[in-house]
Amino acid sequence: MCKLHTYMFVAFVIVLCIFIVDNTQAKIADDTDVYTNTAERKQQEAEFSALFTPKRQGRIHVGVAANFAKPLASITQAFTKITGVDVVTTVSSSGTLFAQILHGATFDVFLSADVNRPNALIDKGVIHAGNVVNYAEGELVYIYRRRDHMNDDMQSPEDVLRSTLDALVQQQGKVAIANPKLAPYGLAAKQTLENLSLWHNSATSPSRVTGKNVLQTLQFFTTGSASSAFIAKSVLPGLEQQLETAYSVVSVPVDFYSPIMQGLSVNRKQPAVLTPNWFNENSGDNTIAITSEVDNASLFVQFILSDFMQCALPKWGYKPAMAVRNTMHENGDAVPEKVSC
Repeated sequence: MCKLHTYMFVAFVIVLCIFIVDNTQAKIADDTDVYTNTAERKQQEAEFSALFTPKRQGRIHVGVAANFAKPLASITQAFTKITGVDVVTTVSSSGTLFAQILHGATFDVFLSADVNRPNALIDKGVIHAGNVVNYAEGELVYIYRRRDHMNDDMQSPEDVLRSTLDALVQQQGKVAIANPKLAPYGLAAKQTLENLSLWHNSATSPSRVTGKNVLQTLQFFTTGSASSAFIAKSVLPGLEQQLETAYSVVSVPVDFYSPIMQGLSVNRKQPAVLTPNWFNENSGDNTIAITSEVDNASLFVQFILSDFMQCALPKWGYKPAMAVRNTMHENGDAVPEKVSC
């Protein structure tokens, strides 16, 4: 099979697998589903699996920041279908996962919500200096109950933030944020409140309830423990019905907080094999015959950095990051190149 045909085949595999996983997750979140019954869904999944024969076995363990848990569920499902490698995930805040790694947790890959913690693993001598790469750029959003504020359509995002937060102070309501010390999205929320002069002054600042991560922060909002919340855009899927009837969301202006560039690490002292990217460069057949020179953890990272996955990130609330592509300097070093979707 020619390279172009294989490129199209892998793209089809990834898109179809994401479709299956996303709709399976939608079934969990909402009783409505594109499948009329379980038998039909299982039949389609079986047909999908029969498209190729995975060439690998084994298992890797991945620690993932809570904001990226939903996308990772789709990504790992597709990766396992294509390669045969099982992925076990642990979801927590970036700070908690980082501490666990320092205390001996055996995550093959660490997907953080920032770049500082993966780089800190290099500084502490835990991993090889070349085993950290950016994989996504996140976005902070503010969610609040529409019934409390009905005249927001014509306001700017900054005006919406100010008016709703001022109303919280008057009503003695609470805003939920993730712990700034553990979660980068919590730090971004703190920076936003500081820019609005609503962090330090208790008399004019809304009361805060703090979650361990963005998922718990969202839970505080949906259960009524908080009247509004700063969360990652990526955790909004599953709230479509509420967003039509009860909730409103506004994107926080990007100049209110530092860019949320998310980095990952391959957690070992030997260099990871991140180039060339097999999923971008492969010209094999539809059995996905993957070279044995690339270990499972490196292959998983290649999958996340592949053009297909990077271009899928916007549907989950992220921008593509600077991915390592198969473009090399004369001295053999990889040239970072922005993915063009």
